[in-house]
Amino acid sequence: MFEGCDVLPPADTYRVELVLRKWYPVDRSRELRCFVRQNILIGVSQRDTNYYDFLNEPATQDTMISTVQQFWRSKIKTTWDSVENYIFDLLLTRDLSRAHILDFNPYAPRTDPLLFTYDALLDLLSTRNTGDGKIPELRVVDSRSHPAATSNAPAYQHNMVPFEALNLSSGRNIEEFANLWKETIRESVKE
Repeated sequence: MFEGCDVLPPADTYRVELVLRKWYPVDRSRELRCFVRQNILIGVSQRDTNYYDFLNEPATQDTMISTVQQFWRSKIKTTWDSVENYIFDLLLTRDLSRAHILDFNPYAPRTDPLLFTYDALLDLLSTRNTGDGKIPELRVVDSRSHPAATSNAPAYQHNMVPFEALNLSSGRNIEEFANLWKETIRESVKE
């Protein structure tokens, strides 16, 4: 749970809690990943790597950036003032005027930078500090031929399947895995 943390909190200062929420379909074209470094919102990336024509309209991009900045300043930055570096995912409403938090992630190489690289994010921070760049920078898939749009699998696709399935699949072909998976499910139901 605290992998990658410099300082571990004492066990009596936190409580692990399982939070279940109602599932509902999400329009993936409005999902964004936002990067905060040194308490500065430096980058915003489209999370879904499909091409969406409307995301390339300048007015739409300006609205998205404005909404993200306003949401971050009023809802996140004031609450997370003691944390300097983090990544958060948002879902924008249909009219792009409001946002909902989807997830928080560590600012670390294990969190997919999507359309950025961590070096590019560092460069953005450097240009921000010198006053040469527009911050935050929004990156979207700008054409059907964009390299991210042509890849069939996300870079961190191993995080999209249950951990148990990864363990069971190790060194097995698809048929062996399918049989073992069915057996594991049968045994789980018996228990």
